[in-house]
Amino acid sequence: MTLGELEVFRNSSFEDIDKDKLIDINNVIINQSLPKEERIIDFMKTAENPYFFKCGNVVVKVSFADTDLKLEECFHRYLNQCLDERL
Repeated sequence: MTLGELEVFRNSSFEDIDKDKLIDINNVIINQSLPKEERIIDFMKTAENPYFFKCGNVVVKVSFADTDLKLEECFHRYLNQCLDERL
């Protein structure tokens, strides 16, 4: 997979993809004993488009914000905001 292909995949929308060609993440087995870089390469070989996959009948698009915040921090902030709004 080239960087150009990855860029096209990253910029794709839900309308651009063939949902029937997406892998179901429930069927993907990741060898946890491999180093992180090799796990990523293994997944990219498995997925035709690493930015889209299915989880059952739900299509998921992976994207990342340009930030140093970890997912846990964002989720914690979101939960705190929801709780503040309810009070």
